Amino acid sequence: MNQTSPFIIFTDFDGTISSQDVCDNLFFEFGDFNKVSELYSKLLERNITAIDFWEKSYSTIENLTVNKIENFIKSQSIDSTFFNFCKFCEINKISLNVLSDGMDFYIKSILEKYKIDLPIYANSCKIIDGKIIPQFPFTDSECKNCANCKRNHLLTKSRDEQIIILIGNGNSDFCPAHFADIVFAKEELLKYCEKENITYHPYKNFLEIELLLQKIIQAKPKHRQSALHARKSVFITE
Repeated sequence: MNQTSPFIIFTDFDGTISSQDVCDNLFFEFGDFNKVSELYSKLLERNITAIDFWEKSYSTIENLTVNKIENFIKSQSIDSTFFNFCKFCEINKISLNVLSDGMDFYIKSILEKYKIDLPIYANSCKIIDGKIIPQFPFTDSECKNCANCKRNHLLTKSRDEQIIILIGNGNSDFCPAHFADIVFAKEELLKYCEKENITYHPYKNFLEIELLLQKIIQAKPKHRQSALHARKSVFITE
């Protein structure tokens, strides 16, 4: 998509675009969901890194086959209002990007199922002998809470003058929320924004986001100063 708009959008996938958390469903169906839940608690408590979490979580999945994966992906759905949101972004020439700390194999397949073509930045994997071996092409040595550093994508894929919009719901969206000019939040991210005094807009689906963005675009917003300062500080530090 041609980036002619003063806005750029980065949206989470699991539980945001998808109707349910696909990773949760994956572990529930093929892995040890109880163990994964325990590991996630340790991640939230910052007792393990995101990479540790994913490697140990995916190690609970065994005897996976292509047929099982295909049937699983067929059973997954997305927010029905996301279709029109994509059209809204296309009409307004707003670059819409998918950022996920999940795996690109199911994100790509699910979006392809709905004939949606968007840039996707996520973790990757290999499936060897029935096991998922996670890989992390976008990790950052300083970031322990996400295997795919969403902050870096916000910084490197936007132009200085663009208003950065983040849409999310969970732990992997905590860090980038500090660097976005406009944040749409629900669930864990909403609670985090309230705790950290980050200005946010609550949402339930992409229709609500679209209706509010129509007003925001007309108002011609400026950069959120704390986010702008945070972005500049990263480059100064590095």
